[in-house]
Amino acid sequence: MGVFLAEDLSENPLEADDDEFLSVEKIPAREAIQMAERGDMPDAKSLAALLMVRPYLKETK
Repeated sequence: MGVFLAEDLSENPLEADDDEFLSVEKIPAREAIQMAERGDMPDAKSLAALLMVRPYLKETK
């Protein structure tokens, strides 16, 4: 698994594959960090990625 941070993106939705079932939930970074701190983020991959980028978010805000 790779983790990257992308900024200043624009939405350009493409048609999903027949076997692709994704839902996007936009959450502000600060709220996502609070969710992680409360233990409200059940997905370990998302939690790990968020905690890895947390120092960068603090520097740029």
